[in-house]
Amino acid sequence: MIYIGSDEVGWGAVAGPLYVVGVAMPKVWALQGLRDSKKLSRTAREALFEPLVEQVRGNWALAIRTAEQIDRLGAQHCLIDAHTAVLQQLLARTTGAYTMIVDGSLRLPELPQAASIPKADDHFPIVSAASVIAKVLRDDLMRELAATYPWYGFETNAGYGSTHHLEALKKYGLCPIHRRSYLKNFAPT
Repeated sequence: MIYIGSDEVGWGAVAGPLYVVGVAMPKVWALQGLRDSKKLSRTAREALFEPLVEQVRGNWALAIRTAEQIDRLGAQHCLIDAHTAVLQQLLARTTGAYTMIVDGSLRLPELPQAASIPKADDHFPIVSAASVIAKVLRDDLMRELAATYPWYGFETNAGYGSTHHLEALKKYGLCPIHRRSYLKNFAPT
C-alpha cells in the first residue's frame, strides 16, 4: 500500500507564493522527530529536511502558485489546483493500491478519492513530510526575497502579517510579491 499525502504552506501569508508539496511512500516508514512543520522549530525543520528529501527522493512533487496567480485566479482556486497538480503527478508514478490524504478541509473535484483530513499533518507521517519540505523550501525563498525587499522582514515573518510587516506596509506600501487580494482594503499612510 502506498500513501500519498499533500500539504500547503503560505495559505495565510499576505506576501509570497503558495507552496504545495505531495509525497508518496509506503505506509511503514517514518523519520524520528517528524511532525507538523508548524510545531517544529526552524532548526528542527532544517535538520529534518535533508534526511527527509533523501528518504523520499523521487517520490515528491512541488506546485507553486504566485501572488499574482492568487490575485488573478483566487486563493481557493490556486489551493485546489496546486494540491491536484502534485497529487496527480505522484499518482501517475504509483502502481497498485494507494491511499491519498490531503491536509485540511479541501474537496478536490478531479480527485474525489482524496481523503481531506483536518490536521492530517499531525497524524500522518506522509503529510508531515510534505509539510516540512514545503515549509523549508518556502521559508528559504522568503529569506532570499528579503534581500530584494528588506523593509518587510520576510526573513523572519515569511510573508505573514506580523506587526513589523504590517507597520512596514503602512510606511512603504506594497511590493510586487504582496497579495493585493488579501490587502485590498490596505492603504499606506
